[in-house]
Amino acid sequence: MDSEAKVASLIVQDRAEWDVALIRHSFLPYDAEAILSIPISPMNPSDSQVWAKSPNGIFTVKSTHRVAAKYLDELKGREESPGSSDNSKMTEVWKGCVIAKETWAETKFRIDKLIHPPKEFLDVVWLLLESPGDTNCEAFAITAWGLWNNRNAVRHGEVCKRGKTIAGEAQKYELEVCSARPVNLIGVSSAPRLKRWCLPPKGTYKVNTDAAVFNNWGCCGFGVVIRNDKGELMGALCKKVEFPLGPIEAEAKATEASIYLAWDLGLKDIIVEGDSQQVIQALNGCITPALPILKIVEGLKLFLLRFNSWKAVHSRRTTNEEAHLLARNAMNVKDCVIWVEDTPPQIEHQILVDVSFLGVCPE
Repeated sequence: MDSEAKVASLIVQDRAEWDVALIRHSFLPYDAEAILSIPISPMNPSDSQVWAKSPNGIFTVKSTHRVAAKYLDELKGREESPGSSDNSKMTEVWKGCVIAKETWAETKFRIDKLIHPPKEFLDVVWLLLESPGDTNCEAFAITAWGLWNNRNAVRHGEVCKRGKTIAGEAQKYELEVCSARPVNLIGVSSAPRLKRWCLPPKGTYKVNTDAAVFNNWGCCGFGVVIRNDKGELMGALCKKVEFPLGPIEAEAKATEASIYLAWDLGLKDIIVEGDSQQVIQALNGCITPALPILKIVEGLKLFLLRFNSWKAVHSRRTTNEEAHLLARNAMNVKDCVIWVEDTPPQIEHQILVDVSFLGVCPE
């Protein structure tokens, strides 16, 4: 590669995608994965200045304090200063520490088994929130706190606890939290009503999208299912991406793929449904997009202007099951499979389940 080459030379311009082969040939594996994990938008939105030390790219005085504290720590040769929130140290909560590995091994969170664990604690939280099934966020938070508290205690001269001890204490704390909650009134069911997929308004099309991150294989998958106001399947997509993306980046790119598929099918009035609350809220302008997906969201907003009407709605996993199944199945495809007015065999049963509940689904 030319020593004067710019980032644009690493992008296939007509497809607005990274030149995967060139990047992997020109860079060391670690650097290549770091580059490929940055999502880019086909709409080529304008460049903008961002502050890399905050999650949403917006400059804050608090973030400069963290940067300054870290710099002073390194300058003075100390491990870290009191009160400093250094994310490089937070990684010890879930990797690189024998005690942490022992602790996580005692829980249902298989963080210690990841071959390519996230580098930032916030990415771990996103990965947890986007994982399938019910997630016990309280147990995770209490366990992480127990590890961090133990680390600080050791730094101040106390005896280090074993992983089994930390995990056991975390379970006791969790039970205390549960017992402190008010008891439900007698006769009132505590179980929420299970929500099901519902028909979109007349004349519109519902676009369900989901992503799956396969950390152990360094790739991810996208799933898209599009149905009309009669519940008939208009199109579906199952795509495998052969490079690593974080959970939030994968969800954003899956949403992008779903919107582009709807456009290619000639559907101009759509409702986009996904179970990533961060992506949906960013599309609706409710929150500032997280820095890793900032340009993806900007590009999608520009592209959505071409539609007659659009709406983005956050859904639960139970109303997004077909897209989730296709995303998980992406491990079994070579690149991308698209179905038009045909039902993918992987989701036939779930489609029938949804149809059976259409008569009882509220409008």
